[in-house]
Amino acid sequence: MSGVVASLQALVLSLTVVVLPAVVAYMAAGETAVGSTSTAFTVGVAAWLLGHGMPIGTAGATLTLVPLGVTALALFCCYVSARRSAHTSVTAWVLATLTYTAGTFAIALLARTSAGWGVFVVLAGGLLVGGVGAGLGILARPDAPGVRGLVRPWLGRLPRGVQPGLTGGVVATGMLLGLSGILVVGWAVAGRADSSDIIAGLAPGTVGGIILAFSQLAVVPNLVLYASAWLAGPGFSIGSATFAPGSEQLGPLPAVPLLGGLPGSFAASPVAAWAPLLVVACGVPAGLAVWRRLFDGTVPSITTMVVAVASTAVTGGLIVGVLVLLASGAVGPGSMAEVGADGLLVAGFVAAEILIGAALTVAARAWWERRTDMES
Repeated sequence: MSGVVASLQALVLSLTVVVLPAVVAYMAAGETAVGSTSTAFTVGVAAWLLGHGMPIGTAGATLTLVPLGVTALALFCCYVSARRSAHTSVTAWVLATLTYTAGTFAIALLARTSAGWGVFVVLAGGLLVGGVGAGLGILARPDAPGVRGLVRPWLGRLPRGVQPGLTGGVVATGMLLGLSGILVVGWAVAGRADSSDIIAGLAPGTVGGIILAFSQLAVVPNLVLYASAWLAGPGFSIGSATFAPGSEQLGPLPAVPLLGGLPGSFAASPVAAWAPLLVVACGVPAGLAVWRRLFDGTVPSITTMVVAVASTAVTGGLIVGVLVLLASGAVGPGSMAEVGADGLLVAGFVAAEILIGAALTVAARAWWERRTDMES
């Protein structure tokens, strides 16, 4: 039963954190508020369900863009609750996953905000969030074997070179996401004047400003992934506006302060066209990580090095591509039905660029070791 208790805690906690600001915003609006408290509650629940992948039907459009900040919040709540309350057993994990999935599905049915068959999509979202969050939480308990202890026997069965490649792919992805986060901060600083103008036009007030900031945090991870797509080369679009290194096509944008930090004039300059080289550079530490795990005193075979470098590229491209795919979707009718980037295209670009950086690094290290051996 510990898994059931942990999942119920996660459901209540994550739902409360998302719904409460919506209700507070309605109450703070006073006489200017539209609708009722139940309407505000429904909006909060819809945002929570959207974070689990469920399409939300509105009067003029279907919203499909997943606010990854809400998803991350739900994952964190599952993780913390499982680590604190669940027993270290497979049974506890299964019960936690099933309870969270069932609870998410029940909330979706009661909310009645789904677009047709979309209510069944939340089953997959709840299963993924509950399973991963609870699993990581249970594995983080003091008496658990940990993630490494759990996957090590399986990794040992893979061909030599694949395991170092998986590590390298994770390293490259972490570097790319870190650079993307820094880039988003730079965009925000450069566009702070536009963001201030939007906030002044909205005039949200003190409470409204806090709620506005909180709501924008839900899509900051999405913007970081759009920055990854921009760095890789394909770029991203928000409605009819498209942004890519060295070029941009401006169009009307929603009055959202966060969008004031989108790439400015410098992003369309010829210098910015070299941005994909930063993704190639992410392959360098990945290549070093691969080499440390391959080199045991002798230079590995060419086949092993090729397998390791290819695994690095595929892993990095796959992770980023899937995340970009999840971060993209529709946020309104018309042109706003396409927001984000092409996950498959971004995956290909990222994989190719990481491959170049990792391959050059591993090849250089192999050449250096062979040269050292010959001189000695």
